Amino acid sequence: MKIMLLNKRFWTAISFATFALFLVAVITQRYWLNVGVIILGLLIKKYGSPIIFLEGQQRRKRLKKDLVNARVIKVSNNQKGR
Repeated sequence: MKIMLLNKRFWTAISFATFALFLVAVITQRYWLNVGVIILGLLIKKYGSPIIFLEGQQRRKRLKKDLVNARVIKVSNNQKGR
């Protein structure tokens, strides 16, 4: 089960299922289904986002580090831990 949760295909499928559930809720006007969409969206954001968007996150970290080193941007004290 743990390997499945770390699988990029699994989180991509969950993302599409969430979008499909949203479309069903809108088309059928059963808006209470959006509660499930919100819950799935939060789960995807917390657990799936680092797996699905790993390359983008690494690229943003490298870019931020380069900008800080070039003194283009300044990191405040409360953001140094991020």
